Amino acid sequence: ARLNREQEDKNDIEKEQQKVFLDEKAKIFVGREEFLSKISNFIKSDETTTPLVIHADSGSGKSALMAKVIQDTIKDSIDDNVTIAYRFVGTSELSNNPLNLYKSLYTELIEDEILKKICVEYIQENELEEDKVLSDLKELSKVIANLLENYPEDKKLILFVDALDQFMINDPLDWLPRVIVNNVKVIISTLPDKKEYENIQYLPKLKQKYSKNE
Repeated sequence: ARLNREQEDKNDIEKEQQKVFLDEKAKIFVGREEFLSKISNFIKSDETTTPLVIHADSGSGKSALMAKVIQDTIKDSIDDNVTIAYRFVGTSELSNNPLNLYKSLYTELIEDEILKKICVEYIQENELEEDKVLSDLKELSKVIANLLENYPEDKKLILFVDALDQFMINDPLDWLPRVIVNNVKVIISTLPDKKEYENIQYLPKLKQKYSKNE
């Protein structure tokens, strides 16, 4: 199924808005070399099975750190087989709620024909329709999780999702597989596990999901 022109335009605008936010945030980043090298080591490592989660209080510069890391990662990556995708939650029309964000991310990833084939096969095997999948967070999350689990071994994905806590509605995190293959790197930022943030708690959810992999 081909996206209509309006959806394609929306996705192009989304990518542009995300890029503008990235550039603005990266400008205000200062110091923190130890964080940069830790994240860089995580991205280069062949032995990770969980996401890397950056957690700190609101206003502590998580988005600026993420922006700087994304810029550095893009600069360092000259390999065609490496895909870098990023979203700053709550910074644009398509990043305010999980369905819109993952729909735009899915659309971006399947620009690669090999990744598209994996998704199409999964959708057909499960007797689904792409239109239905794209309007159902649970089904869309399963398609993305399946893609991450079956990511081609000769390719690498580096995926950044900044500020999960900025979603207007709750993200069940079903798109994250329980074991993440080592050619897929997921870097997430969110608020810490504190009582005052209990309505938007993602850190405990992530800890629980990956506690057996530690």
